[in-house]
Amino acid sequence: MKKYIFVLVMIAITGNLLAQSERKGYIGISLGPSMPMGDYGDNGFSNRDAGYAKTGLNFNLINFGYKFGE
Repeated sequence: MKKYIFVLVMIAITGNLLAQSERKGYIGISLGPSMPMGDYGDNGFSNRDAGYAKTGLNFNLINFGYKFGE
């Protein structure tokens, strides 16, 4: 488990170091918690607008972009 955490930290650091270069395109990944709020996250039977949503994980495998101008 420590190896996986170490590898993820090293990838994050490397990604930040390369972010300052003068390239026009980029590729990225994102990972984070998904926490429902308000009526959407409520699970009470007395609230008819309740969404019964649960806390989860948001994982975006690959996103990319390209700058056309300055």
